Amino acid sequence: MTHWNIGDTDAVEANQLYWHKITDGAKTLLVCDRVILVGVSWDDLNGDNRVFGKTITIDGQPYKLRLLTGGSNYRSGTDAYSGGTPTANEWDRFITNEESIAGIPTPAASDLDSTLNSTDKTSAHNQFWNWMGVYSWAQETYTGNSASRARRGYDSARYWYGNTASGRYTGVGWRPVLEALNAAPLTPGNLSPAGTSATPAMVETLTPTIAWSFSDPDVGNTQSAYQVIIKKKSDNTVVKDTGKVLSGSTTYAVPVSTLQPNTDYYYTVQVWDNADASSPVSAAQYFKTTQAPTATPTSPLGTIDAPAGSNTAPRLSWSYSDPEGHAQAKSQVLVKRASDNVTVYDSGLVANANPYWDVPAGNLVAGVTYYWQVKVQDATGMDNGSYTTAQYFLTNVPPPTPTPDPIPDMLRVSKRPVFVATAGDDVENDSQSFCLQLATDSGFIQGLLTFDSLVDITGWEYFDGTAWQPFPAGGKVSAANIEGKKLRYTLQQDLVEGTTYYWRMSAKDGTTGTASAWTGNTRIRCGNVFALKLKNPLVQSAPVNRVVFSKFMTVPAGATLKVEVCNNGLDASPTWEDCTAAFLSGDYYRLTNTNKTAAQWALDLRVTIEANDQLGAIEFDAFGVSYD
Repeated sequence: MTHWNIGDTDAVEANQLYWHKITDGAKTLLVCDRVILVGVSWDDLNGDNRVFGKTITIDGQPYKLRLLTGGSNYRSGTDAYSGGTPTANEWDRFITNEESIAGIPTPAASDLDSTLNSTDKTSAHNQFWNWMGVYSWAQETYTGNSASRARRGYDSARYWYGNTASGRYTGVGWRPVLEALNAAPLTPGNLSPAGTSATPAMVETLTPTIAWSFSDPDVGNTQSAYQVIIKKKSDNTVVKDTGKVLSGSTTYAVPVSTLQPNTDYYYTVQVWDNADASSPVSAAQYFKTTQAPTATPTSPLGTIDAPAGSNTAPRLSWSYSDPEGHAQAKSQVLVKRASDNVTVYDSGLVANANPYWDVPAGNLVAGVTYYWQVKVQDATGMDNGSYTTAQYFLTNVPPPTPTPDPIPDMLRVSKRPVFVATAGDDVENDSQSFCLQLATDSGFIQGLLTFDSLVDITGWEYFDGTAWQPFPAGGKVSAANIEGKKLRYTLQQDLVEGTTYYWRMSAKDGTTGTASAWTGNTRIRCGNVFALKLKNPLVQSAPVNRVVFSKFMTVPAGATLKVEVCNNGLDASPTWEDCTAAFLSGDYYRLTNTNKTAAQWALDLRVTIEANDQLGAIEFDAFGVSYD
């Protein structure tokens, strides 16, 4: 047969076919409810691959167009009404419903007997499957005759018989089956980052995560593999091809060292389902990496001809900036010997949010010229790609750390305290300068104040054995005048009363500028006077004659307490009278003043406590006054 083809469904509903959907394990079958063509031989069907299956596509879904299996012989002897064998054939499982599938009718006894009559025609089972009066070709070859093929139905729902494969019979025909095949996955969707060539997505990291969603026309199918290809936009070179990665993950983290800062890229994604069918390649998505952070060396700074001075365990400092505002996350410092460019210290790329790095002791030796470089990385993984320009320094043994005069922790001080220490002996007998720092936190970040004798000598003095002498111009004191001698700094600006400060001091080598370690942090508290006064004087119609006090207070021994009262508190110059003794004893105090210059009399009082270097708490929990 040559004049037949498979086409679209007829638009007239009466001419449309009906199919029964059966889920058979992982397979989905659509079984036509009737024979749609008679007078066609098994060979005709097989010649067009319609027996065991040919692939067709309907509305984008691939199917295998084939026949049902029906068994290769009688189930019982030569009893055609007994069904087919093997019993696992599809006709007996589905049409005869020996599987007891819900929603499919089970044949009645009259559908299975050897009598063919109108009862068979009108039965619910026949109306569902239309087996009466027409055979349906099945796939199998009759085991009793290799020239014959299985056919089912016609005489009863379970009837099995064999006919010549080449025979065309008006009572034998084609009942098609559509077995849904695995459809390829859809193009990956929801790609991220997503951008166009003209408007790329901005990526703030060199290790972005590429993400997509997987979808498949086949219910239950899952992703089994993916492939991501990343190319540089400028020349289309491939910077990363993952190859086919066996994974159900719908994300891919771009590895370190794949991308460069401030560069345009694009990528594509392809996926495979669990049947190894591949999707189309996604449309290219464009992205651009942001700019890299910058490190600028700040100390020590020098050239090969004019190296800076440093100790043998220097702090290498730089300023950090990032166009996108990302914080520094990592740094790597290299120190090389200038004479032969040999690396003597490499910190490695380590977590470091500080714009400096302290070279551990034991890596450098005194009297040698070195140079250092740094590379930084921001919080997104973006780095500046290369090391900074070499900065040269000459090592020198720094002077010892000054020894502060011992003072108690949390000593109360005036607004302009004096800080005293003893200078150490510099092994090279170099001159020394000094630096004092105060801050409101132990890390010396908050409220930092720095007083460096190299910057301003005002307030700096050393003791020559007889008298205090001001530091010489330039802020450096010779070894003869400072080693083992006292030095002090008198603060030149007021501290904030009620504030706790940390202070520390260091010495600097007068030749190379190498600094000693800081002294240990010591705390002081600004404010050695406690003063209490009424906010507003108490206006009276007559002068107050007597006062008596009640109080709950804490004053350490050694502190000085003074309580004063006046009855002309509105005067420009009130007459203050010392009533401390009465205040402490709880007795009445009789005021002696009888004069005023203001229009009204007014009672006022004030309390002054001088700590006198006492460290104990000074507290007024409650305070009262009675008067007449």
